[in-house]
Amino acid sequence: MSEIVPLSLLRSGARGAIDQVSGQPNEVQRMQELGLSAGCEIEVLQEGCPCIVKCKETRYCLRGNDCNCIWVRIGEPS
Repeated sequence: MSEIVPLSLLRSGARGAIDQVSGQPNEVQRMQELGLSAGCEIEVLQEGCPCIVKCKETRYCLRGNDCNCIWVRIGEPS
């Protein structure tokens, strides 16, 4: 069974797929322009602030509220 949680709750080494990016339209657009959008496989390389994640072959450094705007599906699909 899979679970959807904010990226901010994931620990280093956790993996999942972005389910959705929420927030103000300009925040969502910024994340999508960076390549962080629904369906992207993601791995947490460093938790906390800054949070470092890997999506495809790109590493991202996320700060502030960014980690609360990204919702990740973890666990086995049902």
